[in-house]
Formats: sequence, C-alpha cells, structure tokens
Amino acid sequence: MEETSTLQIHPSTIIETDDIGENTTIGPFSHIEKNVHIGRNCFIGEGCHIQEGVHISDGTHLENGVYIWRGVYLSEDVFVGPQAVFINYRNPRAYSHPPRREEILQTKVGRGASIGANSTILCGHIIGAYAVVGAGSTLTHSVRAHEIVYGNPARHQGWACECGEALYDIRECVECGRSYEMIDTGLRLHEYGWDLRLRTVPRCSESPLR
Repeated sequence: MEETSTLQIHPSTIIETDDIGENTTIGPFSHIEKNVHIGRNCFIGEGCHIQEGVHISDGTHLENGVYIWRGVYLSEDVFVGPQAVFINYRNPRAYSHPPRREEILQTKVGRGASIGANSTILCGHIIGAYAVVGAGSTLTHSVRAHEIVYGNPARHQGWACECGEALYDIRECVECGRSYEMIDTGLRLHEYGWDLRLRTVPRCSESPLR
C-alpha cells in the first residue's frame, strides 16, 4: 500500500485525478479517472471503477467492485455495498462515437444513505438522506429521505432511522430514541423529540445494513 501524506493507495490502482482528500484509502486494482473528486476519510475497495466527473463526498465508503459512471454525486457518509452499479444513460447504444453529454442523467445520493450489495441504480433519480436501498435491488425511481426500498423493481418497504434501524413507529426509534415527523420529501428529525427528552445523543449500535 502506497502512502502519500495521509493517503493510502494500493500500487496496482490507476489514479488519474489529483483531487483526493486526506485520510482516504483506495484498495487494489481500482481505476479512478480524471476530474473525480474524492473527499476526506473515504474508503474505496478493491476493483472499483469511478468515471470522470463523479463527486464522492467526505466519509463515503465504497465496497469492492463498485462501478460509478459520470453524472453521479454522492453526499457525505454514503455507504455503497459490493458490486453495486450506477447507470448514467437511459438508452445506451454501441455507438462508434461517445453519446452526447446532454444525454447523461444526473443521480444524487443524499447524506448517510446506504446502497446494498449488487444493486443497480438507474440514472436521473435522487436517493434521499439516510435512505436504504436493499441488496440486489433495481432502482427505477427516486427515494425519499429515510425510506427503505428493495426488490426488482425496488418498492417502498418502510422507514429507516439515522442509526440504521428500521422504524416500526416514526415517533421513536427503538434503538436510539430518535423521533421523526413525515414531510413531503420523506422523514425529518423531530424538532422537539428525542434530544429534549434524553438531553444527550445516545450511542447507536453499528448498522447491519450493507
């Protein structure tokens, strides 16, 4: 593993960008193209391919074999499971010339969201903050904040707390005590809920969602 200041980059990895934040680790046999932004404290596993123009924010974790194509924006603390793929063209063809850039549809993943292993994320959608896309899903639509979806195609299955637990009642998470309210874009942490009752943020067990 090659160490450059606070970076750890495996020598077999191809790095074409110079925009990588401190304390980031990139595993073997990955390919990071030019004009990719990778934030601080990120982890990129073995055999990942990140295409030109992708934005990966601080604290994001990509497991082995993740493919992310141009037009994808990952916010802070996003988890992407192994072999997940992000698509950026709705109607790809084997043209002899590259598709026009205006054909690329943007995809944004909100803060703290989790994308399960072997998921396929079709382009042009927003995955809200702390949402969960279950393993093996094919996502064909946008996902609201804290929403749990899975299946092929992925459908609504419930709601997730910021700590990763499924919410049986949005008024209180059984794991950490956070309380939520429903809004048009999904769930929002309740302004006068868990923090006033408990005074301090309780410790949450590590989420099993991958």
